[in-house]
Amino acid sequence: MEPISLIVTALTAGAVAAAKDTAEKGVKDRYISRFENLD
Repeated sequence: MEPISLIVTALTAGAVAAAKDTAEKGVKDRYISRFENLD
């Protein structure tokens, strides 16, 4: 694999991992806020 391909692959993998973590946090925050609003 060419060096530029390795760099692009690593950056893409990092971006996907960051997006997944952000999405999971958003879902958890919404879930918690729903139950807080029930009180």
